[in-house]
Amino acid sequence: MKRNILQIPIKIELKIKAENKAEKLGFSSVQEMIRVILTQITQNNIIKVDDICNKYKINYLGMFGSMARGDKNDESDVDLLVKFNHNNKIGLFELDQIQREFERRYGRKVDLVTKINKYIEPEMTKDLITIYENYEN
Repeated sequence: MKRNILQIPIKIELKIKAENKAEKLGFSSVQEMIRVILTQITQNNIIKVDDICNKYKINYLGMFGSMARGDKNDESDVDLLVKFNHNNKIGLFELDQIQREFERRYGRKVDLVTKINKYIEPEMTKDLITIYENYEN
């Protein structure tokens, strides 16, 4: 089963700001504004994520950290959790290539995590946003 999911936790203050912004921009609702924005993102970016994930047989791609929380700044990097098909043998050279492709995609430094440290797992998973899932790879 192939699923592309973008789940974003929204704080009440951000929801109110989004509603005000949508109204100022002439949208009938936040949902309409998000639909338009996601359509643009899909046409320009998400397809590239799919391409990268399919190329390297990535089963799961999730984002965590400041980008996922929505409190990024100009210096923020992109923290990505990557899970591969268990039959896919990925070495350091391939990981470096994957990291560079995601850096070109996001226009920022990217940190790839392939295994979750049990000490940081609770903090990491509370921010985790699923970007790509395909267990058919």
